[in-house]
Amino acid sequence: MLPVAMPIPLALLAGLALTAQAGVDQRRAAQTFASDASVLRQLREHGDVAQVVRPIEVYFFGPPEAIDRLERDLARLGWALVDRAPPEHGTVLLTVSRTQAADPAAIRRLSEAALRIEADYGVDYDGWETSVERR
Repeated sequence: MLPVAMPIPLALLAGLALTAQAGVDQRRAAQTFASDASVLRQLREHGDVAQVVRPIEVYFFGPPEAIDRLERDLARLGWALVDRAPPEHGTVLLTVSRTQAADPAAIRRLSEAALRIEADYGVDYDGWETSVERR
């Protein structure tokens, strides 16, 4: 049987083009967007109404100096500090949030912003979470 080429959704290509311009690794972006789709599917399966605006928490970790720089710039970047865990093995975990809907387009923008932060600040983006909102 011959392998079948799967078409790449236009939205994914557009997202990769945007992230490539910001210095974000395209493979990393594709993995992130696939993870986002999985989480969004789980939210839907649990009755989430994606258009409801709610806090969405995002996790970054990295060396204290990089986290310090990111923490200073959070408000300018549109994020709020939730928590900063003490350094463990030279790494600090920073939890931040922003209030928004959890529809696919909004989550795409959130992930693109997080991936740009990862590239610009030398930290690692470790995903997001939110509550199921049923109205």
